[in-house]
Amino acid sequence: MGGKAGDQALRRSSFQEAISHLRKSIAVADKAWGSLTPRAAAGATSASASQRLKLQTNLGKALMWSKGFASSETKAAFSRAQELVAYVDDSTERFDTYYGLLVGSLV
Repeated sequence: MGGKAGDQALRRSSFQEAISHLRKSIAVADKAWGSLTPRAAAGATSASASQRLKLQTNLGKALMWSKGFASSETKAAFSRAQELVAYVDDSTERFDTYYGLLVGSLV
């Protein structure tokens, strides 16, 4: 639920609101992922990994526009997204992560 609210706030350029919603959604998703048994985590769908990656990259985008391209918070958000990339099969879903990392290192 917070992921949708964060996405909508991001599209409206309400970056602080988006950051708040996305951080809450990420905390819930991480808690749910962490509560899985190792066997269940191994069999978790790539859809849940894709959803977690989308939440994290959207947080990175909101931080990018709110705090700056090279802020430590922005870099940390995209670094976390880079950890999640390993669980996603679709290369097009990885683009935002790599773009955020590139821009952060260039600025």
